[in-house]
Amino acid sequence: MRRLLILLIAAVVLMAPAFRVVPPVSATERSANLRGVPLSQEKHHHLVLENPYVKVYEVEVGPREATLMHQHLHDYAYIVLGDCDLTNAVPGKLEARLKLPDTTVDFSRGMFSHIATNNGDTSFRKITIELKHPQGEVNKVFPSINQALASGDPDSAGMVGVLESEEMRLTATGVAPGASWSPARDERDRLVLMIDKIYNTSGPKEHNSPFPAGMLAWVPAGKTWSVANPSAQPMKLMVLEFKDSAQRSSLAVR
Repeated sequence: MRRLLILLIAAVVLMAPAFRVVPPVSATERSANLRGVPLSQEKHHHLVLENPYVKVYEVEVGPREATLMHQHLHDYAYIVLGDCDLTNAVPGKLEARLKLPDTTVDFSRGMFSHIATNNGDTSFRKITIELKHPQGEVNKVFPSINQALASGDPDSAGMVGVLESEEMRLTATGVAPGASWSPARDERDRLVLMIDKIYNTSGPKEHNSPFPAGMLAWVPAGKTWSVANPSAQPMKLMVLEFKDSAQRSSLAVR
């Protein structure tokens, strides 16, 4: 009996390494294996807003130009401003040619590097919204803001769902000439993009970006805020709602 007990103890000791718990690899360790510069150091990406939810970059790449190889460490959503013709080069993968129409919206998982080349004769412009919190499952309803607004299926608040994750909801709405729009006064913080302001070439520029100033607004939960459309054309808005705003501390927006 004693000999059997000794053999059992020896077997457990020998098998212990096979059951060793391996700690998860941190984001910092994974990013160390990525090529390229951090997103904040890529010269075509201009940081215009940051808070505990997001980092928002306005991106402009000139005709026949390419970005540096750069890293995306977080999930992000983006909108393309104007038709574009791009080549996307990710290390270890085949290059992809992308022809994207105006107001294309999409979501990308983080932790990769790439180079984006503008094959067109006009500047490629987009807004990248880096999402600081894990997004979970993502459901994409429409490929662009234009298609979402053309669907004619808004919810009771006049918003058309475009893309949704477990953390945020990306919607679109149109504002008629002479009218105004206000977000619901609820417990959700919102990021509002006034898309049509990209065509305001005669006004002031963003302080560290070639884009027109005032395209973006952060609207804290419960705040009274509105945007008017003084033009003779419908105005398009893209709105990101953050679902867990009530559980997070108040934001310090820069």
